[in-house]
Amino acid sequence: MSCKRHVLTAAVAVLLIAVLVFIPVLHTTGSDEAEEGSLLSDEVQSAEYNIEIYSNRHTIPDLNKEKVENRLDLEGFVKKLDNGIIEVWFREEIYGLRFVVKETGYIWGSLEGDKQDGENRLNERWTNMANSFCTFEYFDDKGAATTVSVSDSKVSKNMQWSADGFVCDMNFTTADISLSVKMTLVDDHVRFEALDYPVENDPSYLAKSLYFLPFLGTVPQAEIPGYMFVPDGPGALIRFRDNAQYVSTFGKKVYGKDFGIDLSSDVMSLGAQRPDDYLVAEPQVLMPVYGIAHGFEQNAFFARVEQGAEYAYLVANVAGTTTNFNWAAARFEYRQLYIQPINRTGSGIQAPQKLTNILTPAISFYFLTGADADYVGMAQLYKGILKAENVIAASDKVNSSTPLRVDLLGSDVKQGFLVNTNTPFTTISQANNILDALADNGIHNITMIMEGWQKGGANGSSKTQTKIEPKLGSEKDMLALRDRVNANGHFFLGYSPILANEKQLSLYRQAATTLSRNYMNITRDNRELAFPVYYLLRPSIVVNNTNKILEALGDTDVALSGIGSLLYADNTRNNEITRTEVMEMFDKLPVTAFKAPHAYLWDTTDVFLDIPMVNSQYLFESDTVPFLQIVLKGSIEYYNPYINIGAFSQNSLLKMLEYGAYPSFVLTGVQSSVLKDTPQEDMFSTYYVDWMPTIVSMYEDINQVLQQVEGAEIVDHVVLAYGVAMTVYSNGVRVYVNYSTNNFAVPGDGITVPAQSYTVSKGV
Repeated sequence: MSCKRHVLTAAVAVLLIAVLVFIPVLHTTGSDEAEEGSLLSDEVQSAEYNIEIYSNRHTIPDLNKEKVENRLDLEGFVKKLDNGIIEVWFREEIYGLRFVVKETGYIWGSLEGDKQDGENRLNERWTNMANSFCTFEYFDDKGAATTVSVSDSKVSKNMQWSADGFVCDMNFTTADISLSVKMTLVDDHVRFEALDYPVENDPSYLAKSLYFLPFLGTVPQAEIPGYMFVPDGPGALIRFRDNAQYVSTFGKKVYGKDFGIDLSSDVMSLGAQRPDDYLVAEPQVLMPVYGIAHGFEQNAFFARVEQGAEYAYLVANVAGTTTNFNWAAARFEYRQLYIQPINRTGSGIQAPQKLTNILTPAISFYFLTGADADYVGMAQLYKGILKAENVIAASDKVNSSTPLRVDLLGSDVKQGFLVNTNTPFTTISQANNILDALADNGIHNITMIMEGWQKGGANGSSKTQTKIEPKLGSEKDMLALRDRVNANGHFFLGYSPILANEKQLSLYRQAATTLSRNYMNITRDNRELAFPVYYLLRPSIVVNNTNKILEALGDTDVALSGIGSLLYADNTRNNEITRTEVMEMFDKLPVTAFKAPHAYLWDTTDVFLDIPMVNSQYLFESDTVPFLQIVLKGSIEYYNPYINIGAFSQNSLLKMLEYGAYPSFVLTGVQSSVLKDTPQEDMFSTYYVDWMPTIVSMYEDINQVLQQVEGAEIVDHVVLAYGVAMTVYSNGVRVYVNYSTNNFAVPGDGITVPAQSYTVSKGV
């Protein structure tokens, strides 16, 4: 059996397990008629039982709405601060903090007592970490990591309180590393930060990482209803459950892996570019945020990393793995292990980075109550913060038609017996034919991205090539196409400045280098494809090349891939550049359209391409939620990944309606068979004639709904039953989607949402 077959089998198996794990126990009512708003009894009897609606690809309803009482008290704690919104209480014996939200009296902290008994019992290290406001990790001279919290007797500390917080100077005496941290009470939140870099007085011991309030809001097993929110894909919930055996817990680096140290290379799942979310690599963490909710719309906190996000690692530990507690935190990494070469053959050993990452971590914790105390409230809060910081702004689009994204594959290299040739897939004339076909069906608002437009094609051109491939048409033809599209929509030339195949660069002079002294690369697992290995260019070259392209193209806009979704340090000898410096360089590029951009680029982003629509589908994740879409809707226009490359279904349409995402297709002017023996051959269905009926039909559905909410924001997302969701917009429009195989009567509204369909209401 081939490797590819193994991967596919594993992917399907994981999907089936994920679906089955989250199927609830269903009970019939004993009646032939289901209650209004209920799907359960009819679903069991349905011949077309839709198992997917119970999977973590969707948001499940909050059925347990019991009142969550205070689990913590203030015994042994002393009140230190009170600003009328939040009280801060401190207990010196454990260096623990508790926060009282004055509106409700709810107490936020960690463990109920200093230690836990019975099955929830923690050892001394875990107890210290759970209770302390700060935990630090360091490497010893053998590269072994040690975890120590501020409450530990081996830590000397000096704590000075002020009118709005404290400063704590610490020395981790065993390692002789000094660090000062500060807490500030600011209106509705508390802010923690490191005041400077760790001071390493003994060269045998090296700073590793830092946590603030790692066990804030921790819950043992399923003691109360609630969940941890993590920004996995559009957003994911990890609901509190009794102990279960999982291979791992959630842990992802903010803004994706750093190819400069995390891996010397990466394998793309199935060797595919297609965004079929069942099969591709898991999504990145695009936002430096997380949160925990206790009860249904009762109490929650939301955490946002404000400094050092590029070196932050978000973790969410599920009860039954390392401990019996659910807890989530941001771990700021000063150093991490890498493969240190020990000989010229490439063999190596794991060792800590020699130089520390330059960061001063900062994180804020906000407390939410009532109807705001859920993932929707967290998203609304985050959106408000980004608006206040002028990162995003309200859109001026109102009642305009929905944009349709059409990416065109221009040309690329085709492998031949003796020589390779450049083969056109979509000429400019054919692009106009596609526009004609769309216009004939009343579709005029087009966001068009022409890929492979450069002379030589997508994989045969140099990275600074600005001439149009002659087989596609002339420069005059391209400008005319641009102007035609821009009359009603938006035209872009696609550009991938980071990834280059072996023919497009000089490895020694241009490829970025890992800390292990390897060339950074992404390898497609299907080695039979043309150019299965792509190298990452040095960031300085990426920026210089991009600016040359932008300058040469003048008034023609460019859509970037790679920048925004790849953030890496370069360790090329004598030309080292940090991840932070690269982030700042990329953020200065005058570009407004990106594929899956990280949050640090949103201040310049107008067009968000390939927005994630599902989480990583880990077994411990219970829900996918539209957190990202709630944050961006009404500010940045965002597009679904390609619909025609993957398993398109009615569910895909409903998901776009639920999340307010615009449709996307990748098309060619020739039959898909022409793509064989080119790097694009895994784009297996692209001929526009084949897809035009589907495009027209789907667009009619999408446009008649989303046109009503252009410029509006998502203000609520409510799950009415398994497979039935309502999205509420700021202009009063409500969009109902029903993924199930039975009609659904909305309780009290007089609205019925047909099976596998949708309904729109102006609301009340």
